[in-house]
Amino acid sequence: MMNKYSASLTVVLLMACSQRSTGDRHHFQTYAHEGIQIAETTGGPKYHEPLFTYQVLYKIEEDSSRPETILSGASSCMMDESGNLYVCDTRNCRIAVFDSGGNYSKSIGRQGDGPGEFRSPRLTSVREGILEITDREQGRLSIYDTDGKFLNSFQFQELSRHQSGIHFSPLDAYLESESTIIINQQIILGDVATHGMIFRVAVFSLNGELQTELLSPSQPVSGFGFEGTPIAKYIPGWGVLIAGNDVPILRRYDTNGSLEREIMLGIDRDPVTTADRKNVEDGLRTWINKEGDERTRRAATRVLESLEFPDLKDLWGDLQVDDCGFIWASEPRGTRYDPASSIKRRIISPEGEYLGDTYFPEASIPYGATISYGHLICNWQDEVTGAPVLMVQQLIPAVSGFRYPP
Repeated sequence: MMNKYSASLTVVLLMACSQRSTGDRHHFQTYAHEGIQIAETTGGPKYHEPLFTYQVLYKIEEDSSRPETILSGASSCMMDESGNLYVCDTRNCRIAVFDSGGNYSKSIGRQGDGPGEFRSPRLTSVREGILEITDREQGRLSIYDTDGKFLNSFQFQELSRHQSGIHFSPLDAYLESESTIIINQQIILGDVATHGMIFRVAVFSLNGELQTELLSPSQPVSGFGFEGTPIAKYIPGWGVLIAGNDVPILRRYDTNGSLEREIMLGIDRDPVTTADRKNVEDGLRTWINKEGDERTRRAATRVLESLEFPDLKDLWGDLQVDDCGFIWASEPRGTRYDPASSIKRRIISPEGEYLGDTYFPEASIPYGATISYGHLICNWQDEVTGAPVLMVQQLIPAVSGFRYPP
């Protein structure tokens, strides 16, 4: 969807973008090959300066005098076209809704097992006036309208099969049409450190018949190191995106399993430097010293003790596709504990052109950041109270010649 957003002259100064060598030249071309659209970028980004600045619009913090602001969690946050913010308040089993000014509007859903009730909700989609909410514990997808009216629900627990040595874990579910449900899954194969983990997009009819199955490459998991992340996930209104863990190539499929577009980023790989090593190690030590959760501290300690640095760092991390079709791809230089990896994003146009980079504000570290209708939604926990904190910022194009949304 193409939406227009008003730009403000007030900007937030961000950290400077590291420059690639002056010898790099941008080149982009598209062509058809055997019925598939190929988009190819070589020689570095089109724009070398950071593409965006970020203006803080409002912040939502716990206020004991306002019960509606007391959130037990914020596992997923999204906006609609009108700028309303929908927050999945996980442990309270509801969706909290705030208007475009950050004022509380209403609550959707409640705890329970009946129609429209939740045990472990996750907001997976806000589009065309409809909310889709996945409940992994119930194995159910619930549908509401944005006014808070419950419309329907669909069971998918039986579609998440378990086999000997293979564990299928549902991540998100979507109603693609009146007769089709799509599930994003994480699959663990036997000993995850030896055999690996893959991601699966499964398309089912509502009577449970498997219609299409798309899988990412397998990836042995040895911690949160430099391995890169194989990705396969369905993105509402866009299709299925699959990225390997060895080369920067993205593939877009339709829900019938047909390859529609291949995006090839032939970019020189950056070597791991002494500074990279220090950043990662310092980030790990910070987590170990400050993280309140003992399990997370132990995991970070194990990663620090076993950390290895291969020669290359130009691998995919998480990928988001925004409402305009732009791809926001993280470029991990270490682990999820590495602040520099958490805030950098490559911006790839809907046509497949590598436009340049942006750096999220440090508020996006380490809990998460979502791009939604021209806004960056950051959520984290207060260091003292542990309560969720939400910050909504407007994306403002910062480079001459670059328009967003187009």
